[in-house]
Amino acid sequence: MTSLIDRAEPGIDLLTAPAPARGVPALDPPGARERPASPLTGLSRVRGGTFSATVDLVRFTGGLVAHTDLIRLTPNVDAYSLDFGGTSPRQLSHYREVPWWHAPVRATALWWKQEIAQILVNGYPRVATGELTRRLRTAGYPIGSGEVREHEAIAATQAAIWRLTDGLELDTQPLDEPVRVNARIGEHPSARSVVRDAGTLGWHTQVPAGEPVYLELELARQPELESFSFVVNARTGRHDVRVHLERSLDGRTWHPVSHSSLRLPPLRGRRVHQRLGSGSTLAHAGAASGRRGYRHYRLAASGPPDRDGFLELHDIRLELSGGSRFRNNAQIVHLYELLLSQSAAGGPVVDPRLLIGSRTPTGPSVFTPLVTLAGGVARRHLRPLPTGH
Repeated sequence: MTSLIDRAEPGIDLLTAPAPARGVPALDPPGARERPASPLTGLSRVRGGTFSATVDLVRFTGGLVAHTDLIRLTPNVDAYSLDFGGTSPRQLSHYREVPWWHAPVRATALWWKQEIAQILVNGYPRVATGELTRRLRTAGYPIGSGEVREHEAIAATQAAIWRLTDGLELDTQPLDEPVRVNARIGEHPSARSVVRDAGTLGWHTQVPAGEPVYLELELARQPELESFSFVVNARTGRHDVRVHLERSLDGRTWHPVSHSSLRLPPLRGRRVHQRLGSGSTLAHAGAASGRRGYRHYRLAASGPPDRDGFLELHDIRLELSGGSRFRNNAQIVHLYELLLSQSAAGGPVVDPRLLIGSRTPTGPSVFTPLVTLAGGVARRHLRPLPTGH
């Protein structure tokens, strides 16, 4: 998506009622009397020479990358792209409203139209960034002390719309969360289970006398690690156990990570945190490719040579070195997930309005169709949609 700059077009009276102020919800209460909205016509868009301040970059599963920005039409209409694969104008273009059946095929289904409307109602600029931040905290997302920024809110809203219209999945895989886990006793698979629950990882295993045990973790990328940590469960035996971290490029040949070895403390139920040496998990560094760590890590534990033991660790975490937990901005990931969950929940909505773009004010549609809520009013309260669509 290209960056855009508003172009003033004096003398055009677009709407009989003013558009809602940016970032302020403007919904009528459920059951409000419907009011006819004037058709959106006479809109213009011109390609700017530089990126605007609200451009962001998002990454999808499968490797697709796209720039996002709020599409600002003159006069005073904010819109989003309704088709990832559409054509963006390279010169002055003209937009007008058409019936929803002109939308891309996937979006014409009633349930998709309703969910797109919900994303627009709950996304930016219909909801201010401060309120979006509050909603994320209320929902339990770990967003820190800062506020969601405008470009992050726009990117999340656009990515959620493309999820519905084009089936594109934003890359939300945490880089520190293993995609595959395997427990071993020596060279043999462990009969004990690995517990994965709500994003946490647990491991309980026998520790045979004189034989190491391993918890192998395969990650989606090749991150460097800053530290690792876990909680030692009270069921862990009282005998001496040492734990260290190992690294591997292929999951077969392993090497110990320097400064990773530690002895389990006598007090159980507390988090054990082990920081790693600088560069100890660096596999490659280059000007073009940047720094890369390892795809495979494993915890190795061993007990005394003369008696068996038992080890149980909870909430095992690998902590990344100097970066986000995601390939995308974390705030974008969290807001994207929240918007999609809200889109399927139903609620008061505004009918989305479909805009087509052409080279002349009345010409055929050639540019990416857009969707907006400009001038819309609440018309009813939608119930949650049936699952499985």
